[in-house]
Amino acid sequence: MATAVYMPRWGMIMEEGRVVEWLKQAGDPVAVDEPLLVVESEKAENEIVSPASGVLRAIVTSEGETTEVGALLAVIAGPDEDDAAIEAILSQRASPPPAEAPSTDAAPMPAAPSPAPRPGRVKISPAAKRMAETNGIDWRRLTGSGPGGRIERKD
Repeated sequence: MATAVYMPRWGMIMEEGRVVEWLKQAGDPVAVDEPLLVVESEKAENEIVSPASGVLRAIVTSEGETTEVGALLAVIAGPDEDDAAIEAILSQRASPPPAEAPSTDAAPMPAAPSPAPRPGRVKISPAAKRMAETNGIDWRRLTGSGPGGRIERKD
């Protein structure tokens, strides 16, 4: 029987995760509870283990991709399992909602001046730090909305 592997929720506020690395490749045999991939959430990196024994027949989410909790990551099935069972799982995965287009009715707002860097240690999640650095944003100048002023991805 084909088994789907989904993005888990590790904590109440987790909404998405990024696939850091696949430890197995399509076609590799896997055993129950064997590590399949590493996923980064806003707070930490964790391994996702195989929910079933069989062969990793399909990888849906590539390394470096960010996907929402509950999204299909991969399919595990027996080596002789019919491709129809795998296709049935793949066809059921939901497509992400379309991105909301920015409104063109209003005039653009001028950019607010950046505050000076905060002294002392700045709390920031690993995902928010990488996002800021990727987009050329000085995260030391941000004010976080998380617990204790922690900077999170939404900031």
